Order: sequence, then C-alpha cells, then structure tokens
Amino acid sequence: SKSTHYLHKPLCAKDYFAFCPHSRALKNSNISANAIVKALENISQKYSVRPVIAVLNKRDDLALARILQKNIKCDQTMIFTNPDEMASVFGGAKFVISQRYHGALLALSCNIPTLSLSQDPKMYGLSRDFGSAAPALPQILSNPALMEEILQKALSYHEKHSKEIQTKTKILTQRAEKIRFVLNS
Repeated sequence: SKSTHYLHKPLCAKDYFAFCPHSRALKNSNISANAIVKALENISQKYSVRPVIAVLNKRDDLALARILQKNIKCDQTMIFTNPDEMASVFGGAKFVISQRYHGALLALSCNIPTLSLSQDPKMYGLSRDFGSAAPALPQILSNPALMEEILQKALSYHEKHSKEIQTKTKILTQRAEKIRFVLNS
C-alpha cells in the first residue's frame, strides 16, 4: 500500500526527533494535546532538533497528529504504512519518543536512543530486553523538567551501551527477517 506524506522540509540525519503518539493512551492518562505540544516544543529547543510526528496507526492517531501539527512548529507530519520507510526515518532521527510498542521496537532495532512513554507491560519487556530505561508514564509529558531528566537518562544509557544494543538489534533484525520470509512464502 502507498504511504502518505505531508513533507514541508526534507529530512536530514540527526536534525530531528520522532514522536509516535498513541491517542487512546493519552486519553487514558488524561494528558491534553496542549501538554504534548509544550513537551515537544521544549525538547525541540533543548536539543536543537525539529519534531517529526510518526503516525503508526492512521485510524487511531491521525487526528491527534493533525492537532499537534496545527499547534506546534512541526515541519512535517508523516503517515507511515511501509515498515521500510519507518526504518529509514527512525534511523535518521537523533532519538525517538514513542507511546507505541512498534515505534519503540523499530527505533531500538535501528539502534536509535528511545524513550518509551507507556504503561503497557510489553514496553517494560522491550526495555528490559534491550537494557534501556523502563518506560516512563505518559504523565511526564506535562512535566518538562522530569521529561528532560528521563530523556537525558535514556540518551546517556544509549551512549554507554550502544555496542550491546547494536548486537541485540542485529539478532532482533535477523529474527524479523526470518518471520517476514516465512510469512511471504
């Protein structure tokens, strides 16, 4: 299937970060779109990177992405349906903040520093398997100082353990390729 893009400025490696929203998770945690906008703007200013919103589930998250795009100085909103496109966008990001399991999984498999915002047990397992920081609760989006502290811990951890993460991602990628081969056979 064909992907849809709303590109205003081309992507250049490491000049952006990706945010993968999960609208139902936000509703369950009572976080407003305005809190997300403020958090993304703070991160953008602090790290001198622009936000890219990666919509992994169009049906659930496209409306939220459009609200975010309208309210922040977001250069682009991307709607992904092709895993290879997601890998290239995440692979060029300085870091990824994801509320979706598959967004975090893909970012980690690209060896990109990843901050998971979720209460989902799968995210805890993913963090444990990759030895990264445990997922933070989505409520940190409304607390800029705490968000900065946790993001900095995730970046520092990734810097110290990059080779170990890279080895684990190679194994994960090989397993995914085997699964893809079996499914396509």
